[in-house]
Amino acid sequence: VPDEPPARPDPAVTAVKAVRRGGTAVLTLSPGRIAPRDAAWASAHKPLAGELTWKGRRIIVIANRWYPRTGDDQPLFGRRQPPSRPTEWRRDAQSRAVAGFVNSVRKADANANVIVAGELNTGGTSIPVQNLTAATGLTDLSARLPAGDRYTAVTAGNSEDLDHILLSRSLSKRKHQFDIVHRNAEFAARADERDPAVVRIDMTGR
Repeated sequence: VPDEPPARPDPAVTAVKAVRRGGTAVLTLSPGRIAPRDAAWASAHKPLAGELTWKGRRIIVIANRWYPRTGDDQPLFGRRQPPSRPTEWRRDAQSRAVAGFVNSVRKADANANVIVAGELNTGGTSIPVQNLTAATGLTDLSARLPAGDRYTAVTAGNSEDLDHILLSRSLSKRKHQFDIVHRNAEFAARADERDPAVVRIDMTGR
């Protein structure tokens, strides 16, 4: 009886790691989940990290959908001020988990090209996003737009920047264009409730 091939790790529960190989950071799984057993992701979407090569340059992309606000969160303009946000701790824990992974990539290669993007479901001035940028040096591109143009969703009449694209230093210093295309959030007839955020990065040259 031939030997059975060695079992492959289950990608649903195996955490992706960043290792140094060939002078740069590479992933042990691509795509792979970030800390899927972490309690921060219980009953929530696990972030997915993948690597791609564009014009000879490796880019690590981390797709996110953090825990959303629920009916337990009080409205921004309600009678209770400041409003209670009992789900915020979940997003804070998730931001720390993502920050830990980004820093593991930076440890493998300080100049790694990293993009963190998706539905963070919290604003750019919130504690989770501020902790993420402070811990990793990532740049939240929404913060560079005029304040009135940063929103990706309209909730109870309040425009909010809930979706983000963040770049590592190696990418943010490159020539790039960023925009939030307002084609959904403020309209009754729409394809989705969120507005898409789009970035174009010039990867030519050093």
